Amino acid sequence: MKTRTLTLFRYLTLVSVLGLGLSACGTLRKKFSGSESVNMTPFAENTLLLLSELDYGLPPEDVAVVQKYVDLKDPELQELMSLVKIQRTFLKGIVEYSIKIVNLGQSELNDKEQARAYHEYLRGLVEWFVQTGQDRGSPTREEYKLILAKIAESDDLLAALRAAQPLILRFNEINLALAQAIAKTKAGVVEKTLTRIDREYEGTIGLALALHHRKERLAESLRKVVDKDDGLRLQDFSRQYEDADALSRVVAGNVSAYLDAKTQIGRVVKNHDDMVKRGGKTIYLWTNAHRKLASGIKNPAEWFPLTDISTLVGVAKKSVIPF
Repeated sequence: MKTRTLTLFRYLTLVSVLGLGLSACGTLRKKFSGSESVNMTPFAENTLLLLSELDYGLPPEDVAVVQKYVDLKDPELQELMSLVKIQRTFLKGIVEYSIKIVNLGQSELNDKEQARAYHEYLRGLVEWFVQTGQDRGSPTREEYKLILAKIAESDDLLAALRAAQPLILRFNEINLALAQAIAKTKAGVVEKTLTRIDREYEGTIGLALALHHRKERLAESLRKVVDKDDGLRLQDFSRQYEDADALSRVVAGNVSAYLDAKTQIGRVVKNHDDMVKRGGKTIYLWTNAHRKLASGIKNPAEWFPLTDISTLVGVAKKSVIPF
């Protein structure tokens, strides 16, 4: 199955190539207090670095497994893919947001104008968020308005970022809720898939087990007739055992296919589970970095600790279709 849209990895790479507000456009300096300044560009760069490794999809080697064993018309699978699509929207939104605040910071607008532009951008983002039903829980629309009102009172971009932190935290909570919904829905899809595999190979497995037990009984009978030195019965039991063993070897190929199917599904699920967990940690790190940036911490290395980045980057695989 070929995807009809850009994978998230390719999308974020395109954003990077276009250079929307990143270091290729020049060094950004945003005053925090007095004459002190900070380069905010690494905030967007590290966001891109972290999130470009997340796609919540399947690597190419897993696509065939899904196509072979999963019912692609299953409503529960469709719901799962819908949730994954929302998750991807979150990731793209975080990158676009990060680039937006960097671009605002290096714009020619004065402090108040930057804060006002940020408020308008965030207001539109929240409105879209609520209207499309992305946020199915609290805070309510009125609570969003209260937060936006505080942002509107900000005198500069930094103060606006600080006032927006409750929204950023809420987005992190929604991401965690999405991850839980994905896990729950995926569990249902996996259970049905494993049941389908069991049914497909039910006859084969039943025959294999029956042959296994028959060989055990015949082996015991052979031991007894050998002890009794009963040549005639030994010959008869030996022939029966050889017949059962030959049939077992014929069935073994299908048994191997059954076990391989279970193993492949397990591997696909584990890979995707690991990706979702890594995504949850990544977005948490980003939320925390945003808080540090808004609080006035000037050193970019303190926003995204190098040890955290190194454990998350370079381990994800490029995906082809969402799971």
